[in-house]
Amino acid sequence: MSRRAILTIVWWAWGLFLILLLVLLSLQPRLFGADVPKVWQWFLPNIVPAMTMVGFTAYAAPAPEGPAGSGLFGMAITVSCFYLLVLSVSVLGTLFVAQPLEFVTMTSLWLAPLQGFATTGLALYFVRK
Repeated sequence: MSRRAILTIVWWAWGLFLILLLVLLSLQPRLFGADVPKVWQWFLPNIVPAMTMVGFTAYAAPAPEGPAGSGLFGMAITVSCFYLLVLSVSVLGTLFVAQPLEFVTMTSLWLAPLQGFATTGLALYFVRK
């Protein structure tokens, strides 16, 4: 299996799992109450851009000419898994706090820069020359 395929599978499998998990959590009226749309407004920008970039780049970007550097792949997979882990903790954390909407809003303080690192790592790997 190619490294591109591994990165794509990690992002899409983990992302779809988180989407399904949030759908299930959204169906629990006592958890988010009337704030379900606001929770989704928080969640979607945290997952969709990177999943889209990975899916498009893995398909459309030409394969690099030289040998694949394990350093760039290692960086891309590490920052991706770290970001997805922090996002997962943010989603699951809603089960353990009194104000889930306030909690997820606060997590944006660290998710936004982490997403920047993750997408930069992916871009460096997928579009290297």
